[in-house]
Amino acid sequence: MHVIPYRSFHVSALTIQNSQQYMSDFIKPEYCKALEQAGPAYTVMDDGEVIACAGLAEQWPTRATAWTLISDKITGLKFARLHKMVLRFLDMQDYLRIEMTVDHEFEQGHRWAKLLGFQWEGLMRKYNPNGCDCDLYSRVK
Repeated sequence: MHVIPYRSFHVSALTIQNSQQYMSDFIKPEYCKALEQAGPAYTVMDDGEVIACAGLAEQWPTRATAWTLISDKITGLKFARLHKMVLRFLDMQDYLRIEMTVDHEFEQGHRWAKLLGFQWEGLMRKYNPNGCDCDLYSRVK
């Protein structure tokens, strides 16, 4: 696995995991380009295949929102390596506050948020484009 700078066209080469499939209708080229311009972002490649895209969308100089699109091919040791990469990336940031949202029913996402050092802040009702609830997490320096 290796990391390269994120480019908007990488998302079209990514087979998104089942838990994020509902987002497929909302991930348009304009959205992917906006992510590219929103802040630091990277693509994780494995044997020439895009297996994850992740980054931060800066809200203002001290606050950013984390985003991640992950392939269903990341399991076991690959996920452990991805976790270390993301944790290192987050630790290097100067933002005082980084937020992330997790689908309310997605237990693995809640577990990962906590392992990355995020703390639960609350439930956001009807937050996602499909009308589902999400939970807000933050990582504060």
